Amino acid sequence: MLINVFLIIVIFLSLFVLLNILINKFAILKKIKIERITKEKEKKIKLKILEKRFLEAARRFPLFKKILNFISFHSNKIISKFRDLENKYKDKISKIIKESPVETEKEIEKLIKDGDDFLNENNLKLAEDKFKKILTFDPRNLKALKNLSKIYSLENKLKEAKNINEDIVKINKQTIKWWLKFNKNSKKIPETLIQELVLSLINLGDIFNQLGQKEKAISYFKSALSRNPNNPRILDFLIENYILSKEKERAINCLIKIKEINQNNQKIAEWDEKIKNLSEEEPT
Repeated sequence: MLINVFLIIVIFLSLFVLLNILINKFAILKKIKIERITKEKEKKIKLKILEKRFLEAARRFPLFKKILNFISFHSNKIISKFRDLENKYKDKISKIIKESPVETEKEIEKLIKDGDDFLNENNLKLAEDKFKKILTFDPRNLKALKNLSKIYSLENKLKEAKNINEDIVKINKQTIKWWLKFNKNSKKIPETLIQELVLSLINLGDIFNQLGQKEKAISYFKSALSRNPNNPRILDFLIENYILSKEKERAINCLIKIKEINQNNQKIAEWDEKIKNLSEEEPT
């Protein structure tokens, strides 16, 4: 395999050198000026001259001709070689996981422990490296993804945190779909799966809120609320945003729900006052 790759590299280097020689010789083409013809015709003439020079070069440089013929004939094989290298790498990873599940699981456990230790020591770079390595073995490992999200949030890398949390939401949704597929006789989804999805939706909403994308943030919090209607954290976020955007009716509905869940919530009086002020601001 290495010999084939070396051969490919040698061929491309040879072609590059010869092309440089030819380009220098064809520099004279830049000086060609053909008057009384359109630019389109001028280009065609230059191309024909260039083609003629290439054919002459092919006759004068047998090696150049052989290389061109070789690449023309074997171009698909060359591309295939690079694809094979990529596929062999992917197969190698899959083989490790399939043939040595116990060893792979142990390796992942060790990486998680090391990553947690580095995270606790606030060594974010080394922790990030450990959790990223886990994803090469198990791209759906929620523990690694959640910790990467935490690291990116601590480093204020909000775009990276957003991407990670979008993956977490997708995985949680897919997990519920799989559960429903393999448990067709049961209509009740396990509460643990629902709460995992709700938490991931809230986290993603928080990140969009920090990015200043309020509408997207609200849409994720609403999605979370539809799955967990009595979650105070979601209601707290929504009522604050409804008050800021002066959506009085929605703010009132959130407040009613909050009072039903916990009448002793210390922020109820504050929200009541804010909503009252909204009412007073409205034109009569």
